[in-house]
Amino acid sequence: MTRLASTRVLCWRRAERAADLLDRGAGKKSVPNRPLDADTSASADVETTPSRVPGPRLERRPPSGSAREQVVALSRAIFRKSTEVMAITDQRGRSLEQNAAHERLAGYSEDELRGKIPAIHLGGVEFQNIAAELRATGACRRDDVSRSKDRRVLTLELSSFAMRESTGEPVCYVAIKRDVTTQKRAAAKLRKKLDQLQAIYRTADSVARAGALEDICAAALDKLQRTVGANRASVLLYDDGVTRFKAWNSRG
Repeated sequence: MTRLASTRVLCWRRAERAADLLDRGAGKKSVPNRPLDADTSASADVETTPSRVPGPRLERRPPSGSAREQVVALSRAIFRKSTEVMAITDQRGRSLEQNAAHERLAGYSEDELRGKIPAIHLGGVEFQNIAAELRATGACRRDDVSRSKDRRVLTLELSSFAMRESTGEPVCYVAIKRDVTTQKRAAAKLRKKLDQLQAIYRTADSVARAGALEDICAAALDKLQRTVGANRASVLLYDDGVTRFKAWNSRG
């Protein structure tokens, strides 16, 4: 078994240990399952106990599966089928596993990512920053810019944390991501419109307080440049088919 596969198995075995503890506790306190048996006839080799109410006798049967197996199967099913974008990496940041939502977002298959570091879509510098924070604190939460396989630029809200052994050593790292590209773009457009409205108000206020025509033009041009982010602006007059500069301003 390769080192990556061993780490992958070890990561899931942490869930098995928790389930094993649950299984042991349940074994001490649980009441055995005694399904009804339709056969009510007495048998010489079966020990019977007098019952106050006549009815079918109860027979002990072994459970169909342990709590540990059920919890592990449930954990893997949640990971695989979750609509949340999730991925698991080893201690060195190499990809171990991703769920279907992560594959749809990033565009890379599990085989394409396995054994590679997330720098393939996050970029080297951003990956190093995330890795450093995880090593230092065991958790990382931030917004990242990611590039999918089809070259789409995405803004992701990342929440990552370490899964640790009982000794405190990290076994693997789990990353949960949310695509906030649309929300970020909408917020940026809203901020731009707000800035423009505020600039129009300031321009009107400056013009109202200006005295001479030259002062009014200078104030209007200055506010216009700040609003649109231009370094040059001018006022043109059109009279009898002739266009003339009335005022201009230049910055930078």
